[in-house]
Amino acid sequence: MRAAVDPLRDVSLNELVVSANYTVSIVYPWVDWQVGALEAADANYENFKSSCWSCFTIWYDKYQVEFAWLPKNASASLPAEAAQQIQSIVTVDDSAIEQVWTAGQCVSGTWLFGEGLQYVVISSFGDRLVSHNGDAVDVYAWGAEGVCVN
Repeated sequence: MRAAVDPLRDVSLNELVVSANYTVSIVYPWVDWQVGALEAADANYENFKSSCWSCFTIWYDKYQVEFAWLPKNASASLPAEAAQQIQSIVTVDDSAIEQVWTAGQCVSGTWLFGEGLQYVVISSFGDRLVSHNGDAVDVYAWGAEGVCVN
């Protein structure tokens, strides 16, 4: 994955995410990708949390880059009510992660971005992703049948 971001020194956050997403989608075409990035200096346990089954993080230059993947054509596993449930999340902490895990029978992952944090997310998860941009926390939760953390 480092090869996906290696040539991207001194680019904007958006350019980094678009380029990294394009690269991993070409190199690993049998899965769908979601890529997010934030300034590494801004990321801490109080304003960003990631918890997922099929994901990893790399730190590159001044950025923290998050990669998550789901099998292509895997069915969505989060119910319609999950979108309403994540709207009530107002903190970036372990209890918020636990709340996401109760949003459905099969949750594959979640990212929580705290208030004021500059970040970019690009996803090809389609209906397998639910998200909410709140006043205090932006929540991204995804799920695909057979790819469960909970």
